Amino acid sequence: MEDSARKAGEWVVGKLMDVSVIFLEDLINMVKGVKKFLREFRDGLYLMQYRRVQYWVEWEAGKHGLKVVYVAHLFSTQCPKYVSKTEGVAHRYFRCVNCGYDKDRDVVAVMDLYGKGL
Repeated sequence: MEDSARKAGEWVVGKLMDVSVIFLEDLINMVKGVKKFLREFRDGLYLMQYRRVQYWVEWEAGKHGLKVVYVAHLFSTQCPKYVSKTEGVAHRYFRCVNCGYDKDRDVVAVMDLYGKGL
């Protein structure tokens, strides 16, 4: 597992060598309340070791002179246009009930991380 996390960190930083700052979501409380999820998802969440991947991204970034900024969590449920928390239409997809904006949750999370990091 550790080798996979290290390789993922190398890959991420390798793809971002032309930027000066890498924005990462603060995952400190990610597993808080994990019991409400389905067993398959919960088990996968525990096994993924997201924090280890973040550690290696930060380590590789430091090695190459890139800055890492941690941004508050919960952005995959926040509309980047309306700037309010919205409810998902499906597990990995949401639509803003206020403005109608709809996208994949991962795309929205990246947009919000970038916006909040600046």
